[in-house]
Amino acid sequence: MIPLQPLHMAWLRAVQRPFWAGLFSLVTVASVVVGAQIVLGSALVPGPAGFFRIWIGLVPEMLGVCAPIAALFASAAVSRLWSEGGDYRGMSAVGLRPQRLMPVVVLMGIVLCLGVGVCTHWLAPMGRAEIRKVLVEVASEATIRPGKLLNIGPVWLRVDNRKDGVPTGLMLASDQWVGFAETGGWADGGLVLQNGRLSDLEQRWALRFDSAKIPLGGQRIGVHNFERNSLELQSFIDAGETKGKDRSLAKITLYKRTTLALSAPFLLLAGLPIGLAFKRPAPAAITLVGLVWVAQRLGDHFRGVLGPQNGAFLPLLLLVGSVLLAWRIRWRLS
Repeated sequence: MIPLQPLHMAWLRAVQRPFWAGLFSLVTVASVVVGAQIVLGSALVPGPAGFFRIWIGLVPEMLGVCAPIAALFASAAVSRLWSEGGDYRGMSAVGLRPQRLMPVVVLMGIVLCLGVGVCTHWLAPMGRAEIRKVLVEVASEATIRPGKLLNIGPVWLRVDNRKDGVPTGLMLASDQWVGFAETGGWADGGLVLQNGRLSDLEQRWALRFDSAKIPLGGQRIGVHNFERNSLELQSFIDAGETKGKDRSLAKITLYKRTTLALSAPFLLLAGLPIGLAFKRPAPAAITLVGLVWVAQRLGDHFRGVLGPQNGAFLPLLLLVGSVLLAWRIRWRLS
């Protein structure tokens, strides 16, 4: 009999390289892509330094999302390598089946689950909050993109055009008034408007101004659910429900932070039969990730019917069922 401990250590050593290489690649690419989406979707256009800080702020969130995926691909790659290299045949010759790897796979999955949980519940919200700070701090150097709505506290701002680098045709609105300014620009920690007018929504009053200023500050920019850590998000949900507000979107965001972490052990377990069954395991692994992603989108879309908790756990249930089925079929045939 081959001692279990050396066997487990051999698997751990084999899986480390593809896991870390895959994780680095996925996090780098995903952070750049999501960062670009944030910048393109924002009314403010930060410079290179601002974009770099946004990219860094996204790293914890991308670690939480990509680590389970990297684990799946690493597990499948090592399983395929051991299948083609004869390691599994050697194990079988001494009475060991691939199932004997399950303890070390589960152990690594639990460690990974804890790490992903720290990222999703705490570090990722901190990173998202830092991104919001970046967009505020670089405001004095940033360009307002024409046609995009910018939320500055209770005020919404839209710029029609730019002339010689200066925003022109600024439209402003709040829940009580609307306004217009000919030009505007960043100065002294705020947006300074020139030659404009304001009026209430019912046209009961109106005023003109030569110059006005909207101050910028971290507390004046609306906070997204992604920016709240789990304790803050739970408090936000409780406070809203006390007032009779719908907090299903915040609830499913909170639950998905846990289900994403719990997916790590099951994706690691899925990699073993995928590597054994397919000569090229990557397409099968991508298909599994795609199915889980579709289930997640369906859970989001039908959260009103399923409920936030069931909607968040739907992808995890699909993943657990897929893993159990794959193991049952593969080793029934072996």
